[in-house]
Amino acid sequence: MPGAPGWFKYHIVMLSLCAAAALFGCAAASAAEHDPPLLEEMQRRCVLFFLEQADPDTGLVADRAPADGSGHPDVASIAATGFGLTALCIADARGWIEREDSYRRVLTTLRFLWEKMPHVRGYYYHFVDRRTGERVWDCELSSIDTALLMAGVLTARQYYKGTEVEALATKLYERVEWPWMLGGGETLRMAWWPERGFGDAAWDHYSEHMILQLLALGSPTHPLPPAPEAAWHAWRREPVVEYEGMTFLAYPPLFVHQFSHAWVDFRGVRDDYADYWQNSVLATRAHRLMCMKLSERFAHFGPKLWGITSSDYEHGYTAWGGPPQTANIDGTVAPCAAAGSMPMLPAECIETLTHMKKEYGDRIWKRYGFVDAFNPAAGWVARDVIGIDKGITLLMIENHRSGSVWKWFMANPEMKHAMKIAGFRPVEDASPDRTSSVYGLASIPAAVLEATWRGERGAAVRRIEEGWERADWQRMDLTNALEFGQPAGDEEAVAARFALLWDERALHVRVEVEDRRVRNDRSGAAIHEQDCVELFIDPQGDGLLWGDAADFQFGFAPGDQRWEWFGERLEFEARTMPTEEGYTVTAGIPWPTLGLEPAAGARMGLSVAVKDIQERTGAPVKLNWQWKAQGDRVMLGTVVLH
Repeated sequence: MPGAPGWFKYHIVMLSLCAAAALFGCAAASAAEHDPPLLEEMQRRCVLFFLEQADPDTGLVADRAPADGSGHPDVASIAATGFGLTALCIADARGWIEREDSYRRVLTTLRFLWEKMPHVRGYYYHFVDRRTGERVWDCELSSIDTALLMAGVLTARQYYKGTEVEALATKLYERVEWPWMLGGGETLRMAWWPERGFGDAAWDHYSEHMILQLLALGSPTHPLPPAPEAAWHAWRREPVVEYEGMTFLAYPPLFVHQFSHAWVDFRGVRDDYADYWQNSVLATRAHRLMCMKLSERFAHFGPKLWGITSSDYEHGYTAWGGPPQTANIDGTVAPCAAAGSMPMLPAECIETLTHMKKEYGDRIWKRYGFVDAFNPAAGWVARDVIGIDKGITLLMIENHRSGSVWKWFMANPEMKHAMKIAGFRPVEDASPDRTSSVYGLASIPAAVLEATWRGERGAAVRRIEEGWERADWQRMDLTNALEFGQPAGDEEAVAARFALLWDERALHVRVEVEDRRVRNDRSGAAIHEQDCVELFIDPQGDGLLWGDAADFQFGFAPGDQRWEWFGERLEFEARTMPTEEGYTVTAGIPWPTLGLEPAAGARMGLSVAVKDIQERTGAPVKLNWQWKAQGDRVMLGTVVLH
């Protein structure tokens, strides 16, 4: 895995004041209106690292450097160089450096990689001398770090199409003999040493290696044998973790759920095994909850301060995180953990990064932005920043703001080919018989499945202070939520999206229905006979029993009609408003009505349904987000209060 030792001898040289002035003084692309200025400032300072810490003759980027920019270490990292190539494309696109300068720097790097950089069958050593490219510390030939380098190479290829950069990038990628790293096995090895050959460790379980696998699948010159798709299926989709009602593929350091996503756009697609984007969203939510619980041991952790991933700490460098929680956690916080999860949980990530800077200020905020890590309990602050951590911060903020890195990298035809070989398809096309868990993972044992099944997907319910615009909206349409019926034509199609928020008083629901022909002239218990929204809640999460007083079926219809069929004279609020597209329902269900106490981590079964009577035929069409009959009960989707 990408990492770095905790000791270096630094070669101190003069800083490039011109680069700094250009970066902070030039006109820049404005940040998205809903993003705080902090995000752009973080990006600019990350770019400054890659400008100042890249060797001018080789383009190789320092593995780490003093956070105050006071030196230029001798050791470079090929993974940091891959991030650095992508950083130059971002800086160019945003106008932070001149295009001529960006292009020159990229071309210098690719020429050195092609003509002078030592390699073995296209693979590179993890750590190298920044000026010569020679191997240092007797380190390994690294498959994953070569992949991260190639990700930057292919990003630059698409950004500078029609140039020498494109030609060199193509040659570098096509030179890598991906099958050689199998080492005679079914899965790619992590490392090779000239002194002893291949190591025993292989990429045979869930980790950050998906980008490596896809690069190897898509190669037009050296794809994985005997059939590329076999290699994709060879690695195990485990370990699977259940935490606070969320089930996901897990690995403790949070970067595992970020690095492949920095370049590969997994949103809205899945293979035979999982929706990897949703998996990383869930892993990040679970990680934040875990950190909040750590406040019992370390008072500084909480909803506004969280994030643990492989990083520096008081005694060197280590891998840690969770869930599952690693035993070595000592209270250290790594800012890149939240920054690298920006597209997954933007509101929560922005909140903690803003809090870090406000609370700790210049103690942790230096020339290149946040230091690598700090421990408020011990009063320790890292001296350095690390290249791959600056890289994941920069790329994931950019993907959150514009999606540009995804766009550039996924434009490579080899990546489209690789995704096809691996069997990726739109999430709504996933065959139901291949879905065996709450979040669509197909490798959970049946015994675990029977104990934890809550539907195919789940949702987190955020506190209402964050507003509907930052809620997690769930889409419902004919492809992913049809319970029964069929529209009489396109003009009578129905779709919706819904979101949930909560505060100490109530659970708040908003459903936005797309229905061109809305009609409901019923009242009371009869409103379900025409166009309406239904909300099913199973507070205990043990399955909704029809008509049971412990479960609920709320109904909302145009004309501000509302009803609850299982209880008597229940208190709840609702408002139905017409829109150009159909109508919107906003409702608040008081916690006493549900018999629940609100608290972060609380969960319940829930589903939203939308019913539409077809005007031409009079037949009903019904969408239902999560709805699965099991005996005399109906299992609903799980929602978790965050």
